[in-house]
Amino acid sequence: MKKVLSTALALGLVAGIASTAAAYDSFSIRGYYSLEGNYATNTVRSNGVLDAGADLAHADSYSSAWYYHEFRAYPVMKVNDKTTLKAEVRLLHDDWGGGNDSHAAGSDVVDWDKLWLEYDSPLGMIHAGTTPWGSWGTSFGDGGSRMNSIKYFPNMLPAPFTSVIFTGKVIEEDSELLASDEDNDYYEGRFGYKTDVVEAQIGLGLSDYQNDSTTSVNKWRVRGYAKTSFAGLSIEGEFDHYFGDSDPDVGDSTDYDAWAAYAHVGGKAGNVAVGVLGWLTTGQDETSDDNEAYGHAGIDFEPLLIATGDDFGLLQDNTKSIYSGAVNISGQVAVGAYASMPVSDKLTLTTVIGSAWADDTSVLEGMTGTTIDDHYGWEIDVKADYKLLDNLTYSLNFGYFAAGDLFEDAHMALAGIAGEDDIILVNHTLNMAF
Repeated sequence: MKKVLSTALALGLVAGIASTAAAYDSFSIRGYYSLEGNYATNTVRSNGVLDAGADLAHADSYSSAWYYHEFRAYPVMKVNDKTTLKAEVRLLHDDWGGGNDSHAAGSDVVDWDKLWLEYDSPLGMIHAGTTPWGSWGTSFGDGGSRMNSIKYFPNMLPAPFTSVIFTGKVIEEDSELLASDEDNDYYEGRFGYKTDVVEAQIGLGLSDYQNDSTTSVNKWRVRGYAKTSFAGLSIEGEFDHYFGDSDPDVGDSTDYDAWAAYAHVGGKAGNVAVGVLGWLTTGQDETSDDNEAYGHAGIDFEPLLIATGDDFGLLQDNTKSIYSGAVNISGQVAVGAYASMPVSDKLTLTTVIGSAWADDTSVLEGMTGTTIDDHYGWEIDVKADYKLLDNLTYSLNFGYFAAGDLFEDAHMALAGIAGEDDIILVNHTLNMAF
C-alpha cells in the first residue's frame, strides 16, 4: 500500500509542479491512517458539530456516539541538493457517514493543507509557499496552523546562534474593490540559541491592517521559548505578549495588553514518566480601557481529552462548544499533572489530571448582572495504548470532565437553562503509521 500511495502522490506532485516527470532526485513519504470511535454523555451532536454542555433543557439525558477517520501524508520530494518540495496532505478528515455522500464533489475530503519549497541558497535557507505556522517547540502558542509566507533563515551567524525573518499573508483583500486596504500582513523576526543542553528563541512580530476600512490596527507581538535538560529533568516555557493599538477614524484608540504563558517540567521516576504543567491566557477586565483578552491556546494544544481535546474544546476557540466565547473573553489559568508507565513492551498506561479557572469574569458578570464563579472545572483522563504491530496501535481512552460553577452560572444567566454539565467520554482509536 505504501508503494501505491507513494507513487500516486509523487506523480501528482511532479505533474503539477515539476517541469518533467523525472525532475527530482528522491521521493519519500510518511504519515498515518486513523479510525476513531467515540461515545460521550451530556453531548448533542448535529451535522458533525458537537454542542458540549447544558445547551438544551435536561441535556444530561442526551448522549452521542460517532466514528470518523483521517488520513494524513507528509511527502518530501528532493529535486536536487539545494531544492526540496514538502507538503501535508489530508484525506478523509470528515465524519463517518452523516446521512450523505461524504465523498461528493466539493466536499472537504482532500486538502493540500501545506505545500512549500525549501531552497538552500548561498546566503541561507528560504521557505516559500503555504508553510507551517507557529509552534515554537510547543503547540501552546499557535498549534499546527498554516500561512502563505516567505521565510528567510540567514546563515551569517556562527553556531549556536540562529535567526529567521519572514512575512506572511493572513488575509488577502486586494481582489476586493471596496476592501483593498483591509489586507492583514504579518511580519516577524526571531533570534535563537541552540545547543545540546539549551534551546531558546525570542521574536518580535507585527500585524498591520485595517479591520473594517475605518480602523487602523498596529498589533505588535513579542514572544519567547526556552527549553533545557539537566539532572534527569526537562524544563520548557513559553510566553506571548500582544501590544500596540487599534485606532478608529472616529473615537479614541484602544491599546492591546494581552498575555499568555506556558510551563512544563517532566522527568522519570524509574520507568514512569511524570510531569506537571500550567498555562495562562489573560481575560478582559470590564473596567480596563485596554484589549486584555488573549483568547485561547493553540488549537493543537491538547493535554486534556475533553477540556482541550479536538472533539470538545471546552477551553478552545472552536464551534464545538457553546462556551468558547465566554472562555475567550474570560481567559484561563490551568494546571495539570500526568504519569505514563510501560506495563510491557506493547502496553503503556497514562493518567492525566487537570483543573482550570477563568482569569477574569468581570465581563461575564457585566453581561449577566450576576456573580459568576471562576472555576471552569477539573478533568481526569486514563489512556491505554497497545502496540499490535510496530506500525499499528490500538488506544482506549476514558475521560471525565466535572464542570465547575462558571459554566452553569453563565449558562443559567445567559440562556435561562440549568443542568448538569459533567461529560464522560469513551474513545477508542486504531492508528496505522507509515
